Order: sequence, then structure tokens, then C-alpha cells
Amino acid sequence: IVANLSSRWSRANLSIPVGYDTDLDSAITLIREVAADMTSDKKWREQILETPEVLGVDDFASHSLSVRVWMKTQPSRQGAVAREFRRRLKMAMDSAGIVLPSQP
Repeated sequence: IVANLSSRWSRANLSIPVGYDTDLDSAITLIREVAADMTSDKKWREQILETPEVLGVDDFASHSLSVRVWMKTQPSRQGAVAREFRRRLKMAMDSAGIVLPSQP
């Protein structure tokens, strides 16, 4: 039996880089706030099916750590939702003085 498991919903699977010198709790709080704001936005709330999940630290790399975020979306809308979330998060991080890490 073959089933298309994305016929009812899709998932944006985001890995957000955070510098080691960043206050991790503040960064995670900001990520949650941006996700909540986007979910309540009239343009996006119908495309985001559930409250986004900020799963926490997912990986350690040489220049940053990664915070994993899952966003359940309408089918085939995960790309648009992820791009808008990243755009909003970058602006929020800039406003908060959180610098995204760059690769060495």
C-alpha cells in the first residue's frame, strides 16, 4: 500500500543557527515569540495548522548550535511558511541585538 502522507499537511523543518556567545534562553524565547506572532497573522494563520514547536537545541557545530523548529502547514506550503518565518526571525534578531553566526 502506498500512501501520500503529505496530502493533508506538510511540515516546515527549520534549523535556526545560534552563536555560542548568545543567551540561549533569550534566543529560544524570541523564536517562540516570532512563531506565535506569525501564527496569529491573518495572512499566515490559515497556512499554519498548529502552534509551531520549538524543540530546542538539536545540534552543535564548530561555529554555532542549532535550534530545531517544526511548523505544521497546509500541504505544499511549508516552503513559503519557512521563508517568511526566517525573514521575520532575522528582523527580530536584528532588533534584539542577536547576531546570527557566520561560518569561519
